[in-house]
Amino acid sequence: MSKTILGNAEDPLIGSEDILNSGSGSNMALYHMELYRDKEHTEALDFTSPDPGIMEAEFDETLYVRAWIDGVVPVQVVTENCWISNSSNPRDSSRVVLLRNTCPVDLSVEIQAQIDTANNSQGQRASHGSFSFQVNKEYGSLGQFFVHCRLGLCTSDPAHVRGNLILCVDPKQYCSRQSLRPYLDKAVSTAQQLASKGPLRPVPRRRRVPNLQVAPSSEAPAEAEPRVIYVGVSTEVTVGIALASFAIGVGLTGALWYIHMKTDPFRRQGDKQLPGARAGVVTGVTGCNLSPHSGCSSTNSQAAMTTA
Repeated sequence: MSKTILGNAEDPLIGSEDILNSGSGSNMALYHMELYRDKEHTEALDFTSPDPGIMEAEFDETLYVRAWIDGVVPVQVVTENCWISNSSNPRDSSRVVLLRNTCPVDLSVEIQAQIDTANNSQGQRASHGSFSFQVNKEYGSLGQFFVHCRLGLCTSDPAHVRGNLILCVDPKQYCSRQSLRPYLDKAVSTAQQLASKGPLRPVPRRRRVPNLQVAPSSEAPAEAEPRVIYVGVSTEVTVGIALASFAIGVGLTGALWYIHMKTDPFRRQGDKQLPGARAGVVTGVTGCNLSPHSGCSSTNSQAAMTTA
């Protein structure tokens, strides 16, 4: 449904002589605008669906706004001013500004690259402008919110600048030059038109729980292989253990030898008989002395003397 709304020159976002386009099926619609949940613009928000979940927007979720124009013409679509409010009426004074003169106002706004299909004979859309923004937690106080944008046209080819069709500006360079004098009222597009989408209900982010259900399998479960655990010892520890074992072995051997020497009964008996045995070996005859002055002699010595 489309209707004409009288312009309000005191409102810098809306401007004057705008046509409000709140539906995409209107014959008076010059532009189209959609909201998406993905950067590739494949998951569009369907505001005609009875599913209430589609109307929800989670906190910190990034939404993507895309605008385009039908036909193949050498023009660019400009999202000149964009804002959100809790009313379907874009003139409602309670609003949060997202873009002003193509420059981001909200810190979460990011300008997306524009695609110019003016030289694409197969395309049904001449060009589109898009940006993204995050759903702030403060939007929860709104209850619901609508996205309103003032769209316009410009040309990227200087040869087509004529009449009220002006040359497009590069948002990055244009907004950086506007840093000292931001948000000038000078329009950066022509043939402006208002477009609105909504409502969206901001909700807290839900915690995603992964689906751990495993589909039943007809195959028998494979037997678990025995688990082998290898415990390794470093070389230094091995050498230390070997040296300690050697020292302990030597000490024990010495202790056993000492105990054996002190407690062996045969050795102790032999030590007691040793002095008498030594005396018999020296003299050859028990009780004899081999001194020259001695009165006894051995058998060999007597035999030698008789022969002489």
